[in-house]
Amino acid sequence: MTLITFKEFAQTHPLGKGGDWGRYTHYFTPLAGTIPVEGWTRYRVKHFNSEFPVEFCSSECDLLAAMQFWLERTPALAERLVIEQPLLIGTDFYVSPNHSHPTTLRAFDNVTNETYPPESPPELAVLRTAFREVQAKIIEPRDRFLSTILERELFPPDNSNTWFGYEYFSVMDIATTYAELDAWLDHPAWWAYPHEPAPPT
Repeated sequence: MTLITFKEFAQTHPLGKGGDWGRYTHYFTPLAGTIPVEGWTRYRVKHFNSEFPVEFCSSECDLLAAMQFWLERTPALAERLVIEQPLLIGTDFYVSPNHSHPTTLRAFDNVTNETYPPESPPELAVLRTAFREVQAKIIEPRDRFLSTILERELFPPDNSNTWFGYEYFSVMDIATTYAELDAWLDHPAWWAYPHEPAPPT
């Protein structure tokens, strides 16, 4: 299957105004009135066109898969937490779901200093306790690497994109660093799916 570029994707898919995050550009479908495309009603697109090089797109997509597989090995986490997976992967972008979950962990932890923050669900404390218990038993460097990234999405004060949807928590984006994506590229044996490094230019 031939991978398409972001430019080709944007010609046939409705996108809202892009937001430059310095590392890449984020696009979102409009909140209302969106015509479903390929079964997607709402989605977000991450375009690697800035500080993060194009090859980091495949690195991050594989990281998402590896993180979900890691969760699934631990029922105490898997029954409460989901890492949203790409709907489509291109050469320099990927598309992921943009669910309408009501509240992020940032709101529950009140990192924005709201006067009346929403009440934290009891499931959050259970999830965090289970994560800490699993994390304390990690031996393999690969699992430690994945858990460190996921930790930022589950605990304050980081800019978490983890949402609570009444029944489970959903990580809709991960705040990866340049060093982390570069390290994942340098460890093909860690990849969730077979990976061949690009030939030298």
